[in-house]
Order: sequence, then C-alpha cells, then structure tokens
Amino acid sequence: MDNQIIVIILDHMNEVIELVEDNLVEYISDPSVIVAFTQKTCMVCVRIKPKLYEIPKEHTVIIVDCDKFFRSSKLMPGGIDFYPTFGLFKNGYFIKELTQKEIINQTLD
Repeated sequence: MDNQIIVIILDHMNEVIELVEDNLVEYISDPSVIVAFTQKTCMVCVRIKPKLYEIPKEHTVIIVDCDKFFRSSKLMPGGIDFYPTFGLFKNGYFIKELTQKEIINQTLD
C-alpha cells in the first residue's frame, strides 16, 4: 500500500531541471515550459524553489542560474530586471512573464 501512495505522489510531480550547461534553448521548445531565472545569492529565489517542484506535471520547469549561464538568461524577452523572474514558454514561443504569486498559487495559464 505504501508503494502505491509513493507512485501516486510521484505521478503528480513535474519535471524540474536545473541547468548544468548554458543550453536553455534546447528545452524551451517543449509543449509547456516555465523558466525560473535565478541567482544563488537571491534569498527569494531560495525560498520559492520548493514551490517549483509543486507545479503541475504538464509543465516542465527549468531553473537557470543567471550568474553562471549568461546566454540562457538572454532568452527572456525584455531582459531580467529582478530575481527571480519567471517566463512561460510554449512550443518554443514566449507566452508571458509569471509573477511570484502565480507560481505560489499555481495559477499559471
């Protein structure tokens, strides 16, 4: 019975990818991608990170450390003025910038 509960919980989890290379462009063509542009020294980024794992599984979540991956950080239209910044991409196209409130409340579309 416990194994079934674990499977059910894992079935509802999304895919969260923390970039280890400057290759965001390889992921944004997926059907629905939420990109979190972050910095390691940003305390808000650290606090909101667990919420990224709770986003519904129909979205792939990509976490970009903008201090390390400058080229990937340039994929946010209009640039990044503050951290964290969240972008919703669908099939390779930028749809909109998401707010922290939308991430926390999971009102994403």
